[in-house]
Amino acid sequence: MISLIAVASVTLLGPTPLPQDPPTPVSVEDIDSMDPEISALVSNVLALVQEDPSSGAAHFELGLVYEANTLYRAAVRSYTNALGLVGDSHERYPEWIYRRAVVLEANGDPRAALVDMRKAADRLKNTPVIQVRLGTMLLAQGDVQGAEAAFMQAIAAEAKQPQPIAWPQSRVGLCQVRIVQESWIEPSEVLERIVAEAPGYRHAHYLLGLCYMELGREDDAKAHLQAGVNAWPEYPPDPHQPRLDVYSAGYHRGMMEIENMLMGGQVAPAIAKLTRVLAASPNNHAVLHLLGRAHLMAGNLDQGIETLREAEAAHPQSVDIKIELGTALMNKAVISNASMDVETRQAIANEIMTKAQDVVSIAPNLGRAHYFMGLVLYSTLDPAAPDPQTANSALQSLSAALQLGCSESQLLERLASLYAQTGRQGEMLRFAMANAERNMGNPNAFLFLARAQFTAGNPTQGVSAAKRAFDLAPREPQVAMFYVQTLVTTKNMDEAVRLANWMSGVMAANAEVLAFCQNVREVARTGSLSGQSPPKQDGGDQESPKDSAPDAPRSSR
Repeated sequence: MISLIAVASVTLLGPTPLPQDPPTPVSVEDIDSMDPEISALVSNVLALVQEDPSSGAAHFELGLVYEANTLYRAAVRSYTNALGLVGDSHERYPEWIYRRAVVLEANGDPRAALVDMRKAADRLKNTPVIQVRLGTMLLAQGDVQGAEAAFMQAIAAEAKQPQPIAWPQSRVGLCQVRIVQESWIEPSEVLERIVAEAPGYRHAHYLLGLCYMELGREDDAKAHLQAGVNAWPEYPPDPHQPRLDVYSAGYHRGMMEIENMLMGGQVAPAIAKLTRVLAASPNNHAVLHLLGRAHLMAGNLDQGIETLREAEAAHPQSVDIKIELGTALMNKAVISNASMDVETRQAIANEIMTKAQDVVSIAPNLGRAHYFMGLVLYSTLDPAAPDPQTANSALQSLSAALQLGCSESQLLERLASLYAQTGRQGEMLRFAMANAERNMGNPNAFLFLARAQFTAGNPTQGVSAAKRAFDLAPREPQVAMFYVQTLVTTKNMDEAVRLANWMSGVMAANAEVLAFCQNVREVARTGSLSGQSPPKQDGGDQESPKDSAPDAPRSSR
């Protein structure tokens, strides 16, 4: 009887489920064309995973190899395999999903990266680097309150370490939140201490420069903004970094050194090094890509384009190469437009559009791909009579880029311009203001906002935006002249003349400025400004800004 019951139970439960097949280890198609050192490293670790494909730890290790050598797409897939082999209750799940978040962001997918980083941060609250990375991601996507909480958690976590420590990166992140909240004194004091202890911390210098600019310390601001050129957020030590360093092949380290040379302006030595590396690896797409970029930086446009074409031929699926090549071709079309025949001009236009279509096809979920398509369409528009269909297509592409988390610096400005060209002034202003908020230290962002305000018939707000640009760069001739021109347009002649006199003194070597200043004094005397066109003014608030005009540099400076 017992055996019959047992048989019945088995019948009711059905057959025992078969275990799932383990995931196929991730390989890269062009491994044979890579540097031999990287190729050998990948092959060795890949072989270990193939011996035990059911091991999540083995797939994770392969992901580290790919990440260390900037093969981010392969790294994402390897980390995904590792996560798929364990449940979210597994003890290593948080650190593995953290690693995937890092490479998702590096691969241009900030929204998916944020989802993973939140999961890691919820489980690893006392790991400062994860909390700082989460705060940086949230701030980039506009969640100021969430970013503040993450940076505060990072600081709290530091106190709970076996040996308590105060990482400057956590405090710089919190300072960035305070700046967005328009608090200047508190972050400036913290940043002063940080740059004193770490004078090479560029991002801290940059943020301190923004604070000083708001506090009226213009000379100090300029020094720190200059020290913060090419600044990027930094993070506390990463627990995986030692293994990433081991897997970072010698070739890769050499390439990173060359990239740093280019960022530091050492273009000629970088080209010489890349040429030697290319001789040893003649079809290496990464070397060709970087060499093409170096030629472009050196002003060798045609040579840069041809080198990028070689890089594309070596790696036809590279979105980065196609975008850089397409951008270089757009520059060539602009620079050489007058000397090109119609057939050549059309051939270049067709090639550019093909690149844009290719990158969207290869990476439909990459914001930067849609941004490039929008940029290509935008460049074909006639500002005086934009084609409605092309303008709407460009808007769709740039909007898709924004939705996918694209962080290109000119995205919001391009959207505002397109909305202006299609007559949607409300949207134009919204994006112009968002662009200024994102680029608080960039005078050009506020000049753009000023033009948008005048276009929308808001002269008082236009003057205020122009004044902000002037505060950021008072000795930049075009910025200063634009601000004074807005004062003349709004009939604030006392301030316009005062600044014209100041500009005549500090920019005495600039003939254009001197002629402009003379015209300002002339309009103050006669009521007309010859040779100057005021910003567009379509009505709106006509309140004079004279009584509330912000302070400006005095001629005694």
